[in-house]
Amino acid sequence: MIKELTSLRFILILVIFFHHALPSYPGGGDMGVACFFVLIGFCYALGYGRKVKAADFDYRVFLKSRLAKFYPLHWITMLIAIPVSLDAGQGWKNGAILGVNALLMQSWFPLSSVYYSFNGVSWFLSDMVFLVAVFPFLSRLLDSRNKRWMFILPALAVYCILCIWTPADMRNTVLYVNPVVRLCDFTVGILSGMCYQRLKDNVSVTEYVQRHNVILKTVSVLSFLILMVMSILISAQITLMAWIFWPAAAIMLISISLNPGGLLSTPLLQRLGQVSFPFYMIHQLVIRYLELLTEKTNLSISSFTTISLALTLSIALSFLIDRCLKRSNTTK
Repeated sequence: MIKELTSLRFILILVIFFHHALPSYPGGGDMGVACFFVLIGFCYALGYGRKVKAADFDYRVFLKSRLAKFYPLHWITMLIAIPVSLDAGQGWKNGAILGVNALLMQSWFPLSSVYYSFNGVSWFLSDMVFLVAVFPFLSRLLDSRNKRWMFILPALAVYCILCIWTPADMRNTVLYVNPVVRLCDFTVGILSGMCYQRLKDNVSVTEYVQRHNVILKTVSVLSFLILMVMSILISAQITLMAWIFWPAAAIMLISISLNPGGLLSTPLLQRLGQVSFPFYMIHQLVIRYLELLTEKTNLSISSFTTISLALTLSIALSFLIDRCLKRSNTTK
């Protein structure tokens, strides 16, 4: 995978971290999550798009290898979440919710008490299980020009209807967590990845990039800044409609990939990008535990200190969890 995209993955999750740490930043989560799904679709198109079309492609091996990266990480963070969930009154009284959560099926249930249960951010991995499962079929479908539009046009029509007619109090359930709706973000990412591959294989485009790399750098920075400004200025209820972020996200990914380098190529950012999934899965729990600690001990800690401590602990724990998972895999 393009190394700069690994760094970008951490930056997007950092935006989500500040969304959870700062109540005054409601749009950050919507932008970060939407762009993250687009980024993952983009990376899957680059990493597996051609492999899934090969005659020797084994769907079971593909699915098993991808899910093996999700479930162990999810189970670790779910166990860490149990004490703070019990304190909040959510625990063993409903074993069915725990079972659904353990199977990463919670995002299919239209109840916040289910899809946000235990480690609340794990609904994202629940969506990812579905997206990974359909990726080989979706990739082949989108590769065919005729079949592509037979899928895209009805999907866009349904998505528009949902955006218009979904009541405000149901938008989180229907437009934010729903795995089928998140398939739209994922598809935008796949199409963007296909577009990038065609541009990269075009000799004239390659020559243009070499001559005008400053332009592409400017485009990638501007598209990211546009996304950040939108996440700050637009209210959370509007930004739940992820389509607002699709154009800038696609342009950003393609321009970064065509002209890699710069800040995103620094070793520190790339290393942080490699632990971005553990960081995503642990950061909200760290925030919740710090809030619980200050509440129980009546400590008076400034918001800056709390956020700095939460960020430091989240990064440290993400490295620790990543190391434990890698060691577990090597001992098998």
